[in-house]
Amino acid sequence: MSNPVIVIITNNKHVEELQSLLKTINTTYNILIYCNDYDNSTFELGALKHVYDNTLYDEIFLLQDTNIIKDNDLFKIIFEDYKGVSIFFNPRGEMYLNKYLRSVLDELTIPVPNTKKLAVRLEQSFNKEYLSKDSNTKILFPELIDNDEREQMFGRLNMVIENDYLKKYKGCWDSSMVVK
Repeated sequence: MSNPVIVIITNNKHVEELQSLLKTINTTYNILIYCNDYDNSTFELGALKHVYDNTLYDEIFLLQDTNIIKDNDLFKIIFEDYKGVSIFFNPRGEMYLNKYLRSVLDELTIPVPNTKKLAVRLEQSFNKEYLSKDSNTKILFPELIDNDEREQMFGRLNMVIENDYLKKYKGCWDSSMVVK
């Protein structure tokens, strides 16, 4: 039996971002909002570990507050069409915007970063390790890769990655942009 959840990662200073995302979501799937403290953030992996340690959800879709849902069929695709399958949105594992399975996480240690720099570094290494444990992972949207499209949103310049289902505003797309 599948027990899916959408986990929205936000922080206590991202009110506009969270409101923008929530206005675009229309689904019957469970949603948890994980609110990091801006000054003591544990980032996406902290949210993943919290949900893993404190719930029984077995399909955990991480969704940052800086996304906009363009087509809510996205959730049906993730949770019904690919029930029981890990989903990555990027062929290189360069985003936390993924559906993780508890059964695969059981084989890993989920690290909890305490700096943005570490969170960025772990984005690739943790996802690479996850992928090595699950050869059946579906790369759902291989077109969602870093690009040269930029847009001002949420008081900052963002890289924009989008398709028919979502629009992701990526505020950090190069490790040199991270101070600490």
